[in-house]
Amino acid sequence: MFCVECGREGKLYESLCEACFRKKTVLAKLPTTIDAVRCVSCGSLFLDKKWAASKDIIKDAVSFSVKYHNDAEECDIGVKSVYKDERNADVMVKVKGVILGVNFTEEHASEVK
Repeated sequence: MFCVECGREGKLYESLCEACFRKKTVLAKLPTTIDAVRCVSCGSLFLDKKWAASKDIIKDAVSFSVKYHNDAEECDIGVKSVYKDERNADVMVKVKGVILGVNFTEEHASEVK
């Protein structure tokens, strides 16, 4: 079998060689801006139309906002944040996962407000 994109022979993933599969496949999507609504009294985070306790509001808001590829497995995220002020932070999100046996690692930038 050969890759329908470049013609390379070998193992295929959805009719593509690994290199072409990586170019055309996105492990995760993350919005450029994430709105995190926090209760001023108890510190809970408002997610999916309900309040939830949160020890790390930034990571929880990012985790909830990440949308993974339908075939993604073994997904994990790491979040590094730099606060611009007490309510806003720039975040770098490192996402790892496996799609059809291929390991992916991606980095995404976002802002949590």
